[in-house]
Amino acid sequence: MTDLSKYFERILTEEDRPLFQEAVLSALHGAPRGAYILIWIACAEGIKHKFREAVVRDGRANKAIKRIEQAESNHSSADIVILDEAKQYGFIDDFAYQKLENVYKMRCVYGHPYGTAPSDEELASAAAVVVGEVLGKPTLLKHGFVQTLIDKLFSDVHYLEHSEESVRSFAREMSTRIATMVYGYLLEKYVEMLEPSYDDASLQILIERGSWFLNEFLLSVGCDFYSAEQWHNFVSKYPITTHHIILTSGSLFEAVGVRANDYIVSYSVTYADTRPSRLKRVEQFSDDGLLSNEQKQKLQNVGIETIKAANLKISTSYATILAALKSHDWYKQNPAIKLIAAKSRSEIAALLPEQQEELGRNILQVAEGGSSYASLYMSTLQTDPNDLSTPFLRGIIFEAFVNERLEFRFKEEHIAKVLNLLVGQKDIEEELAEAIDASKLKTWISKRDYQRILDLIKNKLNLNVLAKALERNREKLTSTDDW
Repeated sequence: MTDLSKYFERILTEEDRPLFQEAVLSALHGAPRGAYILIWIACAEGIKHKFREAVVRDGRANKAIKRIEQAESNHSSADIVILDEAKQYGFIDDFAYQKLENVYKMRCVYGHPYGTAPSDEELASAAAVVVGEVLGKPTLLKHGFVQTLIDKLFSDVHYLEHSEESVRSFAREMSTRIATMVYGYLLEKYVEMLEPSYDDASLQILIERGSWFLNEFLLSVGCDFYSAEQWHNFVSKYPITTHHIILTSGSLFEAVGVRANDYIVSYSVTYADTRPSRLKRVEQFSDDGLLSNEQKQKLQNVGIETIKAANLKISTSYATILAALKSHDWYKQNPAIKLIAAKSRSEIAALLPEQQEELGRNILQVAEGGSSYASLYMSTLQTDPNDLSTPFLRGIIFEAFVNERLEFRFKEEHIAKVLNLLVGQKDIEEELAEAIDASKLKTWISKRDYQRILDLIKNKLNLNVLAKALERNREKLTSTDDW
């Protein structure tokens, strides 16, 4: 006797259980023929049950039901019709069809009163096939349901509560009820409706709903139903909607492939003036290590105004900011200084030490060049030097005395502000003194000018180390001309 109860436990719906339970009892009581026949009847009725469930949401399922009913009323081979309709609709694939067809054929053999009875192994195999391919699988819905669903999502503002969690929860539920074969159909049809609608303010709720739904749907089912090439084509065909969907998740960004990513990054950069917030998401992907070097380069080369609008970090935009500071053009320098001044000082501290020092040097250079914004920024720094990182301060302070090549020269315009920043920075003062000792003169400095700066330093409290360094290097760093 065969115990089929373990298969019974895997049946999903209560409606499919009674017939299979009779098969279990028949097998236990030594009636394998009856058990086998009941297993097949449970399978056929299970498929019909799936069609009845599907027809509530998909009108196409009703056509299959009518064809099955017609076969039954004509007393023709309704079982084969049921299998054919299940395969055509997508409840089963070709391989499952072959296995179920074999169960049906053996059901006809074992149904003959004088035929051979099924063995325990054959009975268990039939139960495993029927439960595994039909009774133990949920009813997955196809094109008709998907089209109806999309129509409701896009046209009926009251169809779902307008909250992100409600929409995402609904998307997760639908992802378990829609067949894999129509994932691409759902995505394409829904995005076709969303793409031309983003500029229509009256559709804002429906657009937002669509972005939440599709993002969560893809997170639930994955992106493998499209190849990397298909994703690239899809993203380039529907750039607005796919940006809203893909840029909200690093896992989706990775899943769609490099070429699609290239398009997403390029599109975000190109249209950053109208939709700068997208660049912030691209920046996050960069921080997470998801961008290629070429993609990073595109992000890092956006203009100052775009950096400001997108609220990109100084570390992301360092090359652009530095290039603006070095431009010798106030119209480029001033926006860069304003951007730096508006940022948290922690963003400067997040740069590499050598970048911090380079930034400090260039800010003083811009201030020396006459930029009113840089001059004001220097005043702000000396008034409130709290939270300024040491490498950044070193860059500003060193720039007033020695350049990166250890060439000595004075930058006097903001020397008082520089000295105010240096007070209390003993480590920097000692490093500066060592740099002055190792320096060589870049351009001649008159003894008069040299003494004027030295007197200013001597009048500052707690700058004795710098004053002594200038004293001992006086002859090396001044001209031999008389005053």
